[in-house]
Amino acid sequence: MKNNSAQKGSIVVLLLGIIFILVFGTIMFFYIYNQIKAEPSVDEIKNKKDDTNVIRKRESIIDSSQNKELKEIKVYFPKKDLSGCTRDITKDNFDFSVRKISSTQSLAFVAAGELLKGMTEEEKEKGYWSDIPEGVSVKSISITDGRAYVDLNDKIGDVSTCKGWLRLWQIKLTLTEIPPIAVTTFSVNGSTLNILQP
Repeated sequence: MKNNSAQKGSIVVLLLGIIFILVFGTIMFFYIYNQIKAEPSVDEIKNKKDDTNVIRKRESIIDSSQNKELKEIKVYFPKKDLSGCTRDITKDNFDFSVRKISSTQSLAFVAAGELLKGMTEEEKEKGYWSDIPEGVSVKSISITDGRAYVDLNDKIGDVSTCKGWLRLWQIKLTLTEIPPIAVTTFSVNGSTLNILQP
């Protein structure tokens, strides 16, 4: 009887030991599995780095746009007493308005664009007016040795006589405020024919 009881006790201890090992082994298996699963793969690490770089680039763009310095430009308008057809035009026949811009584009291109927008409400109240027709746009501006070559669309109208001179003078004076531009040559749709250059 004692031998049987001892054998049964040994079996029970053995079974308990096996159960303990199985339970412990199962727990360790799931623990190790979860640890491995939690570790990012090579692709995930690469994607995370890419996402971080994208975020940094976006932050850099935002910072640079916020920190961009405003630049002052002068846009020129004829004085109210300037009318008729005359070739005796000088800078003294024009008033200018100062505008502040922030742009990464060519300053000359932006300045011309500002002029072509027309007058602001404040400028209208001051009596400014523009001889430049609506719809005029600058197709291109290139600068060589201090000369700006300005190509306009045909909305500029007839610029072959002194009647169309004012509008070209407005653009010229606006552009020559921007270094290194000293002189201008205008073209319409790529052609300089029949243009009375200011």
